[in-house]
Amino acid sequence: MFTRIILLVCLWLPYAVPAHADQFAYIRQNEVTAAMVVAINQEVVHIFCAPCGDVYSKPIRVAEISARRVSEGSNSDWELLVNGEGVDLAYTYVAVGGHWQNLAHLLGLDPIDVPGFLGVGELVHLALAQDTAFRTVQLAYGISLDVPSHWAVLSLEDRKNIGAAGQAMAENVGIEGPSGRKESLLAMNATPSPTGAMIRVSVTSPPDLTQADLAAATPSDLQEIGTEMLGIFRQLETPGGLKIIKMQPVRIERINNYRALVISYIRAGATGPFPWQVTQYKIPVSNHLIEITLSHRKPDAVVWRPILERVKRSIKF
Repeated sequence: MFTRIILLVCLWLPYAVPAHADQFAYIRQNEVTAAMVVAINQEVVHIFCAPCGDVYSKPIRVAEISARRVSEGSNSDWELLVNGEGVDLAYTYVAVGGHWQNLAHLLGLDPIDVPGFLGVGELVHLALAQDTAFRTVQLAYGISLDVPSHWAVLSLEDRKNIGAAGQAMAENVGIEGPSGRKESLLAMNATPSPTGAMIRVSVTSPPDLTQADLAAATPSDLQEIGTEMLGIFRQLETPGGLKIIKMQPVRIERINNYRALVISYIRAGATGPFPWQVTQYKIPVSNHLIEITLSHRKPDAVVWRPILERVKRSIKF
């Protein structure tokens, strides 16, 4: 009745919209995934269409990044959405290393007749009268949540390394992994570094448990799960896994009107002497299992707990 999950996909919304002749308005799935990884970490993007004769850019404050599938049977059938509106990557500019770089150019898509970077004369700066502390992120499977706008999004390479490390540690001690397909949808770390809090969202299909399983679970069942999890953690300590200081009682809560299996524990810090509080929410929905992990450094709980509680309250699917 538990899984470990890691990898990235993008939002799938099954309806079509009319096509047009823009360069990279409609793109392949792997391209929109890469674009989302970049855009999700932006506070502002600029729209500037040089072939259209634009003189100045149009700044857009980013509140929501998502994607949708716009047609079937095509290699170029996905659209990147900023605040619910489709954008053409060839005319979208993002902040990279102190410059505003063309998003299509950044992803190696070779746009035509557009500048790779915006000059000072082309930029219209967005006056942020009030800092937006949170932004809404929409993920695959209809999952959305509010996340701190200034936290760092881990790259696909980082997520792959995390997944490979977890799989290797489990296999090294003979622990069988989940039977379903594993996907990591989001991994974020609080800033600055070293991080003091983390958000992880992942999905496995098919699920290892159902809503009916959780409805039928007894207190002794939950206690057994906690004991089994602690045993696994103890096994993982040998090949370099993190040390568990305290396993807390397993419980069932409701998130977005669904039952969630909640597994929480205190572990030793990975890079420092301070312990961490980790809480995993495992939510079976239809034919997949959503796993959301919220963790923070315990001495700084007065800072991190309200933020993570806000994230938890915002979860929808």
